[in-house]
Amino acid sequence: MQRRIRILTRAINILRVSLYHALGALFLTARCYGIAETIFRRGRRYAECAHPESVGALDAWIAFIYERRGDTAKALQLLRGRVEANPQSASCLLDLADCYIAAGDKKRAVDAYQKALALETEADAKSSIRSQIESVMRDVVDEVE
Repeated sequence: MQRRIRILTRAINILRVSLYHALGALFLTARCYGIAETIFRRGRRYAECAHPESVGALDAWIAFIYERRGDTAKALQLLRGRVEANPQSASCLLDLADCYIAAGDKKRAVDAYQKALALETEADAKSSIRSQIESVMRDVVDEVE
């Protein structure tokens, strides 16, 4: 009986995480960043216990909010933590690269894109990453000229 209760409790917490994720995304699309951040943080608390796999996605949303507010230093700190926790994740590296672009650090952005490219396995995604790298490199060349 106790095993069933534990399983049911875990399932309920996973549903809570999903609900917080969806609700936060809804407020994010409405550009209610403060409310969205609060919702994502509450969802993160449940995720830490019940569904640790979701913590990274919630952190990515929180970093996105920081970036939108112009606080790229906080966003970068959060995203670097994600990369440290998931060094083999192309997705984490892409989020970090995009944040470096927002911060104006194109060299680090290219480095992160190249690492993501090396980890990515899907051809379409690789093509998209190559395009991103080329775009950043063109911007660098334009700045030099």
